[in-house]
Amino acid sequence: MNFAVTIAFYAVIQKELGQPLYFPGNQKSWDRISDHSTASNNAQFQLWAVLNENIEHEIFNIANGDFVRLRDLWPKIENYFGFEHHEQVLQENEAQLKLAEYMPKNRHVWIRLAEREHLETNAFDYATWSFAGTNNERIISNIDFFCLFQMVHFARQMIVMAILVKLVNSVGQRLSIHSMVMLNASIV
Repeated sequence: MNFAVTIAFYAVIQKELGQPLYFPGNQKSWDRISDHSTASNNAQFQLWAVLNENIEHEIFNIANGDFVRLRDLWPKIENYFGFEHHEQVLQENEAQLKLAEYMPKNRHVWIRLAEREHLETNAFDYATWSFAGTNNERIISNIDFFCLFQMVHFARQMIVMAILVKLVNSVGQRLSIHSMVMLNASIV
């Protein structure tokens, strides 16, 4: 379940199609506050929890500790991938685009792009369309109670956009996605 990789594939395909980066959600999810968690943060927390004798029988749901609204994050994602800003027209409860339906229909676009750029065609399968779609369609804020982590001395806070950029750059280096996006940005 990786939001960053999934959105990166979506962005690359939208760029290839010459389409704007439509937000795959609704107005309520656009405005809600959410938190995120990275695999590295989860791993660090799991190690810390296993080695900490003072937290037996506690239940935690780890998050990075910063709170984001997708309406603030999405323009940064557009900018990162070289899209012109697109003013989103959103319905209150209905997603303007459902990734789980839209992306499988555009698999051929990824295959064409991957073959042209000498990338792995099966990399498309790494994306989690249903997870990202469901996450972008939730209508209530999702904020994990970070104070509990701090009370038990796990106080590692991370910034979501910096983490997304780091992850996309890392995946992009392996798949040449970023250079492919920049190439497409100059073509479109």
